[in-house]
Amino acid sequence: LRGEVSPIPPHAHDCFEIGYCHEGTGVFIVEDKILSFRGGDVSVINNRELHLMKGDPQTVTKWNFLNLDPVKLLAGFVPSEEKVLETFTLSGPAFNNVIGGEAHPEIRDLIKAIIHEAMEKPDCYKSEVRALVWALMVQLHRIKPVAGDTEHQPEREKLRRISPALETIAEHYAEPLTMETLAARCR
Repeated sequence: LRGEVSPIPPHAHDCFEIGYCHEGTGVFIVEDKILSFRGGDVSVINNRELHLMKGDPQTVTKWNFLNLDPVKLLAGFVPSEEKVLETFTLSGPAFNNVIGGEAHPEIRDLIKAIIHEAMEKPDCYKSEVRALVWALMVQLHRIKPVAGDTEHQPEREKLRRISPALETIAEHYAEPLTMETLAARCR
């Protein structure tokens, strides 16, 4: 369980990240998207996406995160022609990385169950995690954007250049900010 900590600078992982928000509100900045969250929401971050999260200063924010590689996790268990294991289309401008728990309770419940199994490690938990991850990937592919909407991934170098502005937005998103302030942070 990760509670509110000092902001982690924009970063990317070498695997797929899922998260569950137990309580609180705030924003996720994923590449060029600013996505609000609240307790009960989940996050899905592709390994190619630069991101950061900042909780609202007026609330306590508590999350669980888990990093995994669906292809490696399910290798030998899922037929190789199964398309739901790819994660590339679960990213980009049209994909909403913060998924409302009320709007998609099936996804929320799967992510909560995966995290619970991975943390508690009851008997046969590895088999249960594999089954849950496969079900999660099916559900995520059902809500992904249609083909063609993910073609224009922002270039990572451009995002690294503006990451100081993104950090400022995350730290002060509830306050008025000017373009001049944000531009000055990127010089």
